[in-house]
Amino acid sequence: MNHEKCGTNIGLGDHLIQGYIRTVVFKGAHGLEGGDLDLTEIVRAKVDFDAVYGSIFVHEVVHAAFWKQLDHSKREPVSAMATEYVAYALQILSLPEVDRESLLAAFPRKPPTDLAPFNYFALQISPLRFATNAYTHFMSLDDRCQFLREIISGGVEFDDWDQYE
Repeated sequence: MNHEKCGTNIGLGDHLIQGYIRTVVFKGAHGLEGGDLDLTEIVRAKVDFDAVYGSIFVHEVVHAAFWKQLDHSKREPVSAMATEYVAYALQILSLPEVDRESLLAAFPRKPPTDLAPFNYFALQISPLRFATNAYTHFMSLDDRCQFLREIISGGVEFDDWDQYE
């Protein structure tokens, strides 16, 4: 099947399950994907819930748009961590400034100087810390557009899920 011609549908669940927001994404031929966002991180960060909810949608749209840019003739065009990095960096960028500043204050850290913090364990332990690290790293780059082009072309290597299976 030619993945470039597959449609992409995005859905975002709006129900809470034991303190989590359930997100569900339908991505063309990849089928159903989804995840949970722990609300305790949002509460700790003192970020407006509606702003975060809207940013989750941005995150999923970024995944879809990013997926459309990849060279699907390769078995694995880029790692999952690369797509998460981009989606989270742009998700945080999409927040209103006051909410973005509150979130960054809840997870203070200088921008990472390399890609080591962007791994499966960091993402699983604290998705919002991963997100703020992605945002601060991305915003610290001199040429963000070139960095995105390098990620899309596979020229930037991130950890991948497969390493941990």
